[in-house]
Formats: sequence, C-alpha cells, structure tokens
Amino acid sequence: MGIIKANIDEDLRRKLWEKAFKKFGYSKGAISMAIKEAVQRWVQEDEKSDEAESERILNNNAYLKLKERLEREYNGQYVLIAKGDFIAAAKTFDEIVKIANTKVPNAKHRLIFKVTQEEKRRRGRLGWRIRRKSIAGTT
Repeated sequence: MGIIKANIDEDLRRKLWEKAFKKFGYSKGAISMAIKEAVQRWVQEDEKSDEAESERILNNNAYLKLKERLEREYNGQYVLIAKGDFIAAAKTFDEIVKIANTKVPNAKHRLIFKVTQEEKRRRGRLGWRIRRKSIAGTT
C-alpha cells in the first residue's frame, strides 16, 4: 500500500467529500475508498481506449491491404472489417450492422463502409482561354 499526495481545487475537493460520504458513509477511510475507486475506473477506461486504438490501427492496415480486392469483388456493397480482418459484406447497411453485432459483438473498433471504385481524374481542355487585361499600359 502506498500514499499519494495531490493538490486539487477546493470545489472539486468538496464534491469528492460529499460523494464519498454519501456512498461510503461518514466513516474513516471513505475518502481513500472513493479515490481508489476513481483511479481504478480511470485506469480501466485508459486501457480500453488503448485496446480500441490498437484495433483501429489493425483495421486500417487491413483495409489498405484489401482495398483493391474489395473494389473488385464487393463494389456497391457494405463491408465489415474488424479485429484486423475482413468479416463480411452485405447489400444494405442494416444487414451489415446485424452481422457486426452477431459476429464481432465485443470488437472495440469496426470499419463499416460502402465500397466504391475510385474514378481516375481526367484532364482536358475546356475550349476557351482567359485573356489577361493589360496592367498600367503594358500588354
């Protein structure tokens, strides 16, 4: 067991005391129990966000690897990528959401998107030119 000292503003300190005494009663150690619970929640949330971030990176990398195949095979369909892998494709958004909820309900991050092929940009002339006006007597 260790001791941690911290400075917090007066308003936050009052709220902490009120909440701690309501939840744990007016007993010795109520503040310590409240702070311990708050720190545990904060650490758990931070770990969850780390997991979600790593899954996000996995899913984005999987998309980059599968992009050409998806455009070839699933053009116009909705696709689900989760846990770093292609999971399924469906014709409607509602269908793919149902699949996501059944096949990967515990995924922290999912990619669901409609596949469309990128159109290559074409360059061409418009058939007219801009004529610049002379400035201060020069042409």
